[in-house]
Amino acid sequence: EVVAIANLIADSTKLVKLENVVVADNKAAKSETINVVFYTDKDCKTAAGFVGTYSSIEGYALSATDSTINFFVKKFELANRPSATLTAKYEIDTTAEGVKTEDNSYADFHELKVGDVYWKIQGNSNQQPWRIGGKSLDKADRAICTFSPITNDVTKVVLKVGEAANITVNSIKLDVYSSAAKALEGKAGDVATVVGTFAASSNIEFAKADTTSWANCYYRITLNVTVEGSSNKFVVVNGIEIYPAE
Repeated sequence: EVVAIANLIADSTKLVKLENVVVADNKAAKSETINVVFYTDKDCKTAAGFVGTYSSIEGYALSATDSTINFFVKKFELANRPSATLTAKYEIDTTAEGVKTEDNSYADFHELKVGDVYWKIQGNSNQQPWRIGGKSLDKADRAICTFSPITNDVTKVVLKVGEAANITVNSIKLDVYSSAAKALEGKAGDVATVVGTFAASSNIEFAKADTTSWANCYYRITLNVTVEGSSNKFVVVNGIEIYPAE
């Protein structure tokens, strides 16, 4: 049995990307990948020739609510995140009052507004400072990304990290995107990619290497990590800095 998502959503006018998608796995646990299929007709009879996971759908996530056939769609409402214009260096201090989320899951993205910029943080951002990692991970990506477009051209982004005990950071990079959906999807940046060098208790800089404009873009810092064992291990994130061009 399949579930046609279009039939489960009352306001179909907002489902530009999802109106012709069905969930093809009828017993996916919440932690498992849910496969989806695009159809050219709303009766879901003619496949459009594309099959992918939820991350292939711009701006949306699909999740199973339980181990049965009940599914829901979480809409990120990209249009409701206003742009931000920086008048000086932008800074996040993750120990400052209010710079935390209610949720503490290491695997999920949590939304937080700091100053004029909305963020999506994949990690335990309920803790201060934030913790990025998890348990029993084999080369898994963990990301922090802006959810607001920054109107300025940007010259540099800095991730300020602390301790990284019993966690291996295999790689770290900054991707720059033209849309929030692409930033959340996490493929290579369609504007730029800057590879960094990770070291615990350091400031990791991602500087623009050419004259490409980063104005009106979204930024995603991705750490690829490995953790052995069933206890959460993490990189401490003390802060983030964004430098607008003068």
